[in-house]
Amino acid sequence: MKVKKSAFTFLISYLLTAITGFLGVVILFRIKSLIRFSLLLYHSNFWSWRFIELASSFVLGFVLLGLVIYSQHAYEKSYEKNQLPRKFVSITLIEMILLFMCQVFGMTIGIIELNTLSITQVLAMAAVCVALVAFYVMKYKQKSKS
Repeated sequence: MKVKKSAFTFLISYLLTAITGFLGVVILFRIKSLIRFSLLLYHSNFWSWRFIELASSFVLGFVLLGLVIYSQHAYEKSYEKNQLPRKFVSITLIEMILLFMCQVFGMTIGIIELNTLSITQVLAMAAVCVALVAFYVMKYKQKSKS
């Protein structure tokens, strides 16, 4: 029975890690496009532009790799402690806030056009963040009452 539990633990942790990694890749591309647009906006030198773009890709790639490795380990350990939903929500909440900030910043500097679709996306991301915060607070209060 222990073998099935550990196999299930690995399956769940890898599945949730894939979701976390997917959100991380979306954030990575959003940040890269914001950096690229900012460099074009400020008319920097081509060589410095290329270096900044490559260095930011390198750093963001390592941050994403670290996030994926950490989240897989954290999901596996939190499953054993029956805290998996709470851990997943906390990591996903951080990612959704970053995605929300990228969207708002992109709309602010003009990389994302202000239209009904973009405003709806921002409102949907805000609603997801609020729902995740509410879930996290409810789980935290249940844990503190127990």
